[in-house]
Amino acid sequence: MSENAIIVLGAGIEGIFLLAVLFAFIMYYNNILKRDRLLITDLRKKIYKKSEFDREKEPKERRRHYRIELNGEKCTVRVLDFGEQTLQGLNNKSIDVEMLDLSVSGMKIKCGIDFPIKEEVHVFLSFAKEDGTIIHVRGEVMRKETKHGCPTVNYGIQFVNPSAKEETEIQSYMNQKELSKKLLNSAISR
Repeated sequence: MSENAIIVLGAGIEGIFLLAVLFAFIMYYNNILKRDRLLITDLRKKIYKKSEFDREKEPKERRRHYRIELNGEKCTVRVLDFGEQTLQGLNNKSIDVEMLDLSVSGMKIKCGIDFPIKEEVHVFLSFAKEDGTIIHVRGEVMRKETKHGCPTVNYGIQFVNPSAKEETEIQSYMNQKELSKKLLNSAISR
C-alpha cells in the first residue's frame, strides 16, 4: 500500500470516528433537551394548576394599570361630543361628579344625571390635586352602570391619548391619595 493510500485511509477512519463522536454527542444532547422539555412542561402544568386555584380565590382583574379607590373626590366633566344628534345641545355643558376610582388610563365616576349612551361620548375631565394644581385630561365614556332604585349612575371613562405630562400628574395625584390613606391608617392604628 502506498503512503498516500494510508494517509487517505487514516483520514477516512479519523473522519468516521469524528462523525461517530459527533453523532453520540447529538444523541446525548437531544436526550438532555427532551428531559428538560418534559420537566418544563410538568412545571408549567403545576404552575397553571396553582394559578388556576389562586384565580378562583382572587377577584378577577382585567385592567392593565393599577387603580386606586377614591372617596368621592370632586371632578368636573365637560361633554365635548355626545355623538348622538338628539343630545347635541348638551355638548360643552359642565357637570360636577364624584370620582370613585382612578388609574393612569381611566376613572370611574358617579353622576346624578342618567345620560343615554348609544354612541361615543367624548368628555374633558378636570380635578384638583391637594396643592390646587388642576389636572385636565380627555376621555371617552366606555361603560355605564345603573342600579335599580339608585338615583346615581356610574360611568367608566377611558382616557384618550394622555400625554406623558398628564400621566405623570395623574400618577402624582394617585400617590398623594395613597400616602394620605397610609398616614390615616397608621394614625388610627396607634
